[in-house]
Amino acid sequence: MKRLLDYLYLPKLFKKLIPGMLFPSVRTLRLTSILVLFVLLSACSTLQPHYRKSSSKPDPSLQVNNQDSVKHTVYLLGDAGNPVLEEHSHNFRFLGSFLEKEDENSTLVLLGDNIYPDGLPAEGHPEREEAEGAMNAQLDLAKNFEGKLYMIPGNHDWNHWSPGGREAVIRQADYAKEYLGSKKHVLYPKDGCGDPKVIKLQDDLTLFLLDSQWFLQDWESEPEINSGCKIQSRDEFKAVLEELIDENDDGDFIFAFHNPIYSDGPHGGWFTLKDHIFPLTRLKKNLFIPLPVLGSIGTALRHAGISNQELNHPQNMHFSDILREVTYDAGHVVFASGHDHSLQYFTDQRSFAITGIVKADRHYIVSGSGSEKTYIVKNGGSEFGYAGYGFSRLQYYKNGEVWLEFWRPMADGESGELLFRKKIKDKSLQIDKGVENDNFEHPTTVKAVADSSYVAKKGQRNWLGDLHRDAWLAEVEFPTLDLSNTKYGKLTPIKKGGGIQTKSLRLENENGKQYAMRSVDKDVTLLIPEFARGTVVQDFAQDELAMAHPYGAWVVPKLAEAAGVYHTNPDFYYVPKQDALGDFKEFFGDGIYLLEERPAKNRDDVASFGYAKDIESSRKVLRKIRDTYEHKVDQQAALRASLLDIWLGYWDRHD
Repeated sequence: MKRLLDYLYLPKLFKKLIPGMLFPSVRTLRLTSILVLFVLLSACSTLQPHYRKSSSKPDPSLQVNNQDSVKHTVYLLGDAGNPVLEEHSHNFRFLGSFLEKEDENSTLVLLGDNIYPDGLPAEGHPEREEAEGAMNAQLDLAKNFEGKLYMIPGNHDWNHWSPGGREAVIRQADYAKEYLGSKKHVLYPKDGCGDPKVIKLQDDLTLFLLDSQWFLQDWESEPEINSGCKIQSRDEFKAVLEELIDENDDGDFIFAFHNPIYSDGPHGGWFTLKDHIFPLTRLKKNLFIPLPVLGSIGTALRHAGISNQELNHPQNMHFSDILREVTYDAGHVVFASGHDHSLQYFTDQRSFAITGIVKADRHYIVSGSGSEKTYIVKNGGSEFGYAGYGFSRLQYYKNGEVWLEFWRPMADGESGELLFRKKIKDKSLQIDKGVENDNFEHPTTVKAVADSSYVAKKGQRNWLGDLHRDAWLAEVEFPTLDLSNTKYGKLTPIKKGGGIQTKSLRLENENGKQYAMRSVDKDVTLLIPEFARGTVVQDFAQDELAMAHPYGAWVVPKLAEAAGVYHTNPDFYYVPKQDALGDFKEFFGDGIYLLEERPAKNRDDVASFGYAKDIESSRKVLRKIRDTYEHKVDQQAALRASLLDIWLGYWDRHD
């Protein structure tokens, strides 16, 4: 019974109560109806590959970039820790056939649950030999692999998420290092700590190795869990992660951790009819003893997040919220996990109602069918799903494109099938730094209006207000901006950015000083749910943007100067499309833009920044304050800045 309850992921209280509830009576029709409905809804699962309508099975004739243009390849394999039986060893052989063809610009990440069921036991334990065999099968993948191998721990590696978990993780890390004859660890974070491990796979590709089970573990039952570690609390984990992202803010990110953010499998609250009626089959495959009430109680509690191994558990949701928050504007982000024994792919579109709009381009991969397979719901939120053995592959190309693939092996292990392929990032916009605006034939000034869409008749003005429509519609004369010849020198586009409503472009001059160019006109499209886009809802929201003054930034420098507050020095220009924009010309130009200094790093050239030689992000400042009392904030300066924001009605600071 105890083993069954462990497999049902029930907490201690329910493990005591349920043995006396094996055959509870159903007292009301309402309860019966609800239970039946829950069973039917959660049992709509499948073992076959499924695709969202917007996706489809990959066309073998579809040509991607030439393999010679691949910058880095990342393989993802999770939950591979069962003793290797013939049934799933073909997955290892098939993956090995890929790895042996790769060069040093490749990485294999094992996503946790590297040893079932309780991690690596101590030497002399009766299950030690079997556990070593499971570990060796995974480590042997590195034998003919020229790339790098990294591992992260899962809940089973933490002694079945029980006391003694950290010791089990440390044993596993030491064993892997010794088995491979490596001078460095391959299992991170080191020493069972919560300290994120940051690895630069390329100059513009960063891998973060995180231990989600450290975050979820019962710290009270393991009081020495953070002994000797840099990070001592979950709040500190978030702060450190924010700082590390800031330090590596140029390029693409991969975050590898065991417990996924999204899943259409059992840990996401989805089960088969068999789980409801024959729950003992989770313990032994052929143990078909009908216990429908007990089975449904267990699945219902798991769906509600009764264990911290379930996605709906508050602690698990807290971990997921941290990752979503710190990557809000982190560019292109891939979250790679295991835990559920399947292959799945999600995007942020699924979570609009939960997470709101994000600036980052985020993708969620579940690749946990290394040696186990479980059902997934057919019509869940995933763009692709497959409840069978396999692995995933990310290919980062030199032109900036990123492609995601899911593969499954055939029975012989020598061949396989490509189940899913999608370009999850378009090529990077390019600029030739030697390009001059030789054909720049534009007048030195141009008369233009900020946005003509705010024209409104008397009735509309009466209902929706005058707002600042007149300012948006006023014809104003602006100087024309030639990027190859500005007061800051020649400016070269280096990065496309932007908030939710505006478009922005980061520029750099010959001295490495950076500037930001932002559009004056705004677009609310990304703020509107997909089903309401192109409707009167979007029209209304767009019209209400006229409440903001298009040229309000013009008055701020003088006010800030008078208040003794550091500030940028924005200028407004008409920016025509021009050769100096390079590929960015597709998105920028032929409009009114604000141009100002970017407060970052060394800005000893700007008086209104106090000629600062080292400008830090708010996250880094807060981290330094927490680390030592030697760092302090000028409280009067911070108060002056906050009071000025309040007086101006400026509520959009991202500090």
